[in-house]
Amino acid sequence: MEAKPGKPLPSVIRVAIVEDDDETRKLTASLLNLYPGIECVGAFDRAEAFAEVIAQLRPHAVLMDIGLPGKSGIQAVKELKDKHRDTEFIMFTINEDAEQIVEALAWGATGYLLKNTRPEKIVEAIQDVVGGGGNLTTSVTRLLMEVLQANRGNRLLLEKLTARERETLLLLKDGHSRKEIAQKLFLSEDTVRSHIRNIYEKFEVHNRAQALKLVFGI
Repeated sequence: MEAKPGKPLPSVIRVAIVEDDDETRKLTASLLNLYPGIECVGAFDRAEAFAEVIAQLRPHAVLMDIGLPGKSGIQAVKELKDKHRDTEFIMFTINEDAEQIVEALAWGATGYLLKNTRPEKIVEAIQDVVGGGGNLTTSVTRLLMEVLQANRGNRLLLEKLTARERETLLLLKDGHSRKEIAQKLFLSEDTVRSHIRNIYEKFEVHNRAQALKLVFGI
């Protein structure tokens, strides 16, 4: 796993859960605490309650439900991400909704998981995003591409990219780290890093969230 520059993977990953369904919230918290190197530091049924203590909890990752009572999970990410840049938000919901996925990613979410995901896969996703990767399932990626293909303006954006840059962009969207992309495309990590930098320059953005926002028009 490739860690973010200047931010190595911690020995114990602090995770918070924001989920309004009592059974899902409690079960997920209990399961996460069974895994070495993972600690659930808080479980909340509303985004507002979590926002009050996020600074004290300092979670590395948050499983954030989208359909919360009161403030939605997407709105919470929008408000919290800029203030807590070291916290990774993974949207945690029951439905694959392409528009919601794109909107959440545009506002700073790093990944997206369905609630019926196996516990070990949830842990892998948490480790991946904290280590600098992302997590999107193949089916979610397909939905995102359908949204993209329906928008001619977005296709024109993609035409600015070389074939390798488009492949890199799709793999980024599928949740792969730079190291994994290098392995899949038989490239060096430095070359992949260069492709990513070129994508941002051509889109005139500074990060993946901004690129998604531009490409998908959100």
